[in-house]
Amino acid sequence: MATSSTRRELMSGLAVAALLPVAAWAQPFPNRPIKLIVPFAAGGAADLFGRSLASGFPRSSASRS
Repeated sequence: MATSSTRRELMSGLAVAALLPVAAWAQPFPNRPIKLIVPFAAGGAADLFGRSLASGFPRSSASRS
């Protein structure tokens, strides 16, 4: 008898664990524009790196759904 109650508890626990991710829906990222701040002068190596990095970002990330 102890085996059937343990099995029932295990199955109940698995059912609850399967439903937990449904309760935690994530919002789409990013949900607002991303600002990339490069704290160095324009035209330098850091500026060029920042611009090349920013070119890989989606153009209209806030308007995606």
